[in-house]
Amino acid sequence: MREILSPARQRPNNFPPPRSVGAFKPLSTLGKLKTLKGNWIYQFFYTYKYNTLWYKTDEEIAICAEWALKELIYTNTPLYQKEVESISNTQLNLIKAIVAGKKKFTSTKVMRDYKLGTPNNVTKNKAALIDADIIHEFEGTFELLDPAFELWFLKQYMDKDFSV
Repeated sequence: MREILSPARQRPNNFPPPRSVGAFKPLSTLGKLKTLKGNWIYQFFYTYKYNTLWYKTDEEIAICAEWALKELIYTNTPLYQKEVESISNTQLNLIKAIVAGKKKFTSTKVMRDYKLGTPNNVTKNKAALIDADIIHEFEGTFELLDPAFELWFLKQYMDKDFSV
């Protein structure tokens, strides 16, 4: 039995009625996507993909990607502000050093330039930021876990603009 939708939400006639939620398969790969040919979500995705993205120029795609990135960052701004408000000034300064690409946080120059305190402070703050899931160590260097948070941080605290 077809559900009745308001005129604004009416599906085109060639789309079958929705199935139960359990009938939908994940849309993660094209192979899985091809198995959903009778599914109206597949048809919507297929129509959207081929009518919007694949017929755009590289500049139009870059504009769409930049808009989506900015939207992601602006949407998550309250979360990022809350994260920054919950950490100490020396932890914030350690994040600045990480984003700036510094590797030896206990060197005298880095500790002085970024006001990191003592080497024990640096070790304690690294552990606190790792426990808070803000940073992690990857191949001997530290980086932020959330790349969008890093872009937001660059804009807010280091006056650097981001683009795609």
